[in-house]
Amino acid sequence: MNKKNALHIITQLPGGGVEQLLVDLLPQLNRDSFNMSVCCIHKRGKLADIIAAQGIPVRLIKLKNRWDPLGIYRLVRLMQREEIKIVHTHMYASSISGVAAAKLAKAPVSIVNMHSLHEWRSDSRIRMATRLFSTVDKVVAVSDSIRRDLLQKLGLEANKLITIANGVDLARFTETTDAASQKRQLGIKPTEFVIGAVGRLVCFKGFNYLLEAAKIINSQLPNFKLVIVGGGELEQTLKQKAQTLGIMDKVIFSGRQNNVVPFLAGFDIAVLPSISEGFGIAALEAMAMGKAVVASRVGGIPEVVEAGITGLLVPAEDAAALAEAIIKLLNTPELRKSMGQAGRIRVEKFFSMQRVFEQTANLYRTLLREKGIYEN
Repeated sequence: MNKKNALHIITQLPGGGVEQLLVDLLPQLNRDSFNMSVCCIHKRGKLADIIAAQGIPVRLIKLKNRWDPLGIYRLVRLMQREEIKIVHTHMYASSISGVAAAKLAKAPVSIVNMHSLHEWRSDSRIRMATRLFSTVDKVVAVSDSIRRDLLQKLGLEANKLITIANGVDLARFTETTDAASQKRQLGIKPTEFVIGAVGRLVCFKGFNYLLEAAKIINSQLPNFKLVIVGGGELEQTLKQKAQTLGIMDKVIFSGRQNNVVPFLAGFDIAVLPSISEGFGIAALEAMAMGKAVVASRVGGIPEVVEAGITGLLVPAEDAAALAEAIIKLLNTPELRKSMGQAGRIRVEKFFSMQRVFEQTANLYRTLLREKGIYEN
């Protein structure tokens, strides 16, 4: 049988965890039984060219809003022209537009992927998602936490929901960069600890609490630097907060980076101070690099970080608890090492990209069979 055409719809491909997942996953699916393509509905983003370079078309159909009639019409025409059999959408906004277009185009299989729930800010959004998502074949949650929230919020039938946890391409996470060399590049002394954090500088990532924790740490264990890797709308606000707290000399804001691996290599521990988190892919990446993790006990993070084994979990929005856990790990090198080793093993066992590929490909095949469309 011919390979079946599948279209992934996403707002843009700027370089976050969701987008990197597509970079790693789509080529494997494309080599299997499917012809993959991507459509961005806001702008392409820097990862679009990386995906396209692997032989996967990336198109841009700009929508003025989720219900832009001309934009949805163009999505429908794309699906019909390309004979798309599977429409797979990501996140809230692109899923609303993508599912509507898939229904109008009569695409046989439609799948919604929910990577977080921080976008669900109003009852009207929940009502809209309830109506549209009840019409799709499957809603994929990247953690059991999200799956439970979706069941509660949307009232969907349990068999419509499935969990496929995120994964990472383990080949990317190797000690390619010497930690001492990375410290030198950042102007960090060889004897200083590096507390690292990776993520978008937005409210729900909780970086303000990490800065408050750094002030506490500085009063007890001042031999450290805090490296924050990422960019976002709160960058200037966070820099001002560090200045106000009197710890600007302790904090390095590296900005958004195309490759976080060298930074992870230089970390002594990785921190996720999130207020909410659908999955916690930054924790996964740190564990893949063999780093112990301190993280908030929220959302999907406890499914990633095994408390007491691969890291320490603390209450969200609690700078004192965050500082206490970080200090404990900095003062206990053997615990940092054992947790880092256990983290790498856990990623290899439960969160490889190969596992994500197998589960996604099996889902596609199962749904195609249910619709009477057979594949190799």
